Amino acid sequence: MFVQNNNDQNSVTLLIFAYQKEAQVFIEKLKLSSHKLNLPARCNLKLFKNQEESLFLAITEEGVLNVTSGLPLLLSYLSEQKISLKIIVNLGLAGSLKSGLIKNQCYEISHALYQRGDPEKGLDLEFHTYQSMGPRGISCLTTDHRINNKGQAEILRTVGDIVDRELWAIAHFAHLFNIPWICAKVISDLPLDSGHPESLNICQVVKEEALKYSQILFDYYCQNFIQYQAQT
Repeated sequence: MFVQNNNDQNSVTLLIFAYQKEAQVFIEKLKLSSHKLNLPARCNLKLFKNQEESLFLAITEEGVLNVTSGLPLLLSYLSEQKISLKIIVNLGLAGSLKSGLIKNQCYEISHALYQRGDPEKGLDLEFHTYQSMGPRGISCLTTDHRINNKGQAEILRTVGDIVDRELWAIAHFAHLFNIPWICAKVISDLPLDSGHPESLNICQVVKEEALKYSQILFDYYCQNFIQYQAQT
C-alpha cells in the first residue's frame, strides 16, 4: 500500500518526533489538537493535527522498534482516509560523532544509516542508506542502543556524523510509502567529549532541557523547512 504525492487539497505534511516534550512548542504555536487513533495496545504512537487537517504531528516514542510498530499503521490509516502526504518531516535530538559540531545547534540531515545491535560487539550496518530530499546536510546513524560514552562513539564516528534512535526507520517507511522526507536534528550531547555525563545522567539533562530544544527545532523548521513543503 502506497501513499501518492499529489498536490491536491487533501495533501498534508506529517511531522514526526520521538517525544512529546520535543514537540511541545509545535503543538502550542501551531494550535494542534489530539487525534484519536484505534491502534493496538502495544503501539505507543500519538497523533495531533491542526484544524484544517493540513498538518499532522506524530509522537512515536524512542527507538526503531517503536517507529516500526506505529508508523506503518499511521501511514496506512492516512492512506485509507484518502489523505495524501506530500512530505514527512522528522525533527528531534541527536548526539555528535564528529568534532566541530556544536551543541544546541540544528543540522539538516542528508542521509540516514542504521547500526544494528551493540556497537561494542562490532559494527553491523544495514546495507540500505536513505537520502532526504534536501540538497545539503550531514549523515545520521540510527542505532538500537543509546550511545552513552566515548568508547561507543569512537566506534561509530567513522560511519556517521551524528547518532539518533529513529531516523533510519522513519526514512525506511517513507521510502516504502513513496513519500519524500527531510530531517533536522539539534545536537543535545557530545559523547566524544571527555566530560560527557554518561548513562542516565545525560538522559536526565536532555529531559530537563526539552522545552529549549523544542524551541530551537521550531525556529529551524520555520526558517528552513517551510520552503520544502511549498515545493512538493
